[in-house]
Amino acid sequence: MLSDYQCKGIPEDYIQTLRQLKEKQGKIFWQTERKEAKIVAIKQYLQDASLNFLNWSLDEISEKFYNDIFEKSILTGPLEDIWVKKILITSWNKVTVVFINDQKIEIDGFYSSEHAKETLLSLNHNISPPCFSGNLGGNLRITAFFPPFVSEELGVVCSIDKLGQRNFTLKMYQSSEYATRDELEFLSLALRYGVSVLIVGKWLSGKTSLMNYMLSTLQELTTVTFEQYREMFNTISLLDSNMVTAEAALKLNPDVIALNLDDAIPQEIALRGYTTLASVIAQGPNEGLYQLTEQWRRQMRNPLDYQSAFRLTCTALPIIVTVRAIESKYRIINISECDQSNISTLWEYTGNHHIHVSDPSEKIFRTMRQNGCPTEQLDQLRKKVKEVC
Repeated sequence: MLSDYQCKGIPEDYIQTLRQLKEKQGKIFWQTERKEAKIVAIKQYLQDASLNFLNWSLDEISEKFYNDIFEKSILTGPLEDIWVKKILITSWNKVTVVFINDQKIEIDGFYSSEHAKETLLSLNHNISPPCFSGNLGGNLRITAFFPPFVSEELGVVCSIDKLGQRNFTLKMYQSSEYATRDELEFLSLALRYGVSVLIVGKWLSGKTSLMNYMLSTLQELTTVTFEQYREMFNTISLLDSNMVTAEAALKLNPDVIALNLDDAIPQEIALRGYTTLASVIAQGPNEGLYQLTEQWRRQMRNPLDYQSAFRLTCTALPIIVTVRAIESKYRIINISECDQSNISTLWEYTGNHHIHVSDPSEKIFRTMRQNGCPTEQLDQLRKKVKEVC
């Protein structure tokens, strides 16, 4: 609940009492192991010392002391809360919690820059100043900067992101105006019947969540994912991206292969005839295809010229989905088709509406038909049929 995160301010004498509790741990907590028993012991200590803290109930302040002594201080609640998607620390005394509905609330900060640093370092022994970016385990990723990369006055700048934390359904996507049923059904049918798809968007724009949704509609098919971290569900997940592993995975004869990697080269797989779902950090379809083309050319022993590599990238991944925030809400803002370097818009979010601009090409329809898509389902994708209806 949002009320659990309201900024109440650090009470007077709190730090002094915290220091006393830590110094007396051996006496106060020597018979207690469970969290509940430790909180009871803290309450008893505060009552015996006749300590009261303005704006804080005894239960609230006791749990705060517990988190500071035994857990991750002010980060304990947000890290455990499934409704929190991001913790943004812009200085040691300014911490913002971002929820999955994009609401933000500022919480009480750390007590000093040194306290902020100590707490962050306690999250993972691999974190090392002055800068660190990596996985904390599970679905948590952290990027942190310490002096001299930030000023001594700020002490620390950090972002902790929860990745792939929630599965979305068709109903949820529609109700939030993320996309229309037609858009999502087209993407699902395209993957099901042999058309590869590329999702482009900025960092934390919901690319992985959309990939998860699309794979969830193909549960009866064999799907394999290559990932940096375990984020995808209902799939065979491989935490490796080298071509030796890829060659072995192809022997599973999957219906769809998904690549959720920052440096993935999906062209290598798609051009072998495997339906591929991939993502790349980019602003739109042109930038996304450029990024993939350049990543591919850098890995080639004998690089193709850019135009040839770009055309092959378009052949490999003909459908490009762009996700972006509009008015603080992430949406599919564009679905395009790339054919021989020509990019045409199929659906577009404009004027607060998702508009079907044009039909996929006959080439896309032919591929889907050859892979078993019923004619009536293909007909329903055509703009003119829906307009007549």
